[in-house]
Amino acid sequence: MTQGAPDSPSAARPAAAGRAWIRRGILAVLVLAAAGIYLLQRQRSFPDLGWPTNLTAAIDKARKDNTLVAVFLSGYPKMTSRDGEMIRNSLANPGVGKLLDELRYVRLHLELTDERKARYGLTDSPAMVFLNGNGKVVTASGGLLGAAQTEALLRQVMEDYRAGKLVR
Repeated sequence: MTQGAPDSPSAARPAAAGRAWIRRGILAVLVLAAAGIYLLQRQRSFPDLGWPTNLTAAIDKARKDNTLVAVFLSGYPKMTSRDGEMIRNSLANPGVGKLLDELRYVRLHLELTDERKARYGLTDSPAMVFLNGNGKVVTASGGLLGAAQTEALLRQVMEDYRAGKLVR
């Protein structure tokens, strides 16, 4: 065998070493892609509101306390980015939480199903629906709201309800 001939062991080593570097490069790209996807999914995760999901119990409590049920309707448990944005920027806001407590709203988080869309006249999530102690819709608001808009909505709905301007 002559040195550098294609059949020689020394010629096979650089080709094998090159293939090993290609494999390592592909593996590194896959690891980085997986890490990027993980971080993107983690960033899109939504805070848990911790709001109850039992409609009957919420209506019973509202009837007993003579108040309203504030229902947040989302794609729950498969929430959209708009649902998450409303939770992060509005419903999880301490000022909104304090106002919900101050105005004595009963909180509820439900999935916006096709049946609920039809019943409440909504087209998409996120949405807020307000129910009285008899389970009747007092008013509904669809769309993404910021903290200030949510606070204004909560104040207006409760003020109108207490003034008798809304269904009792």
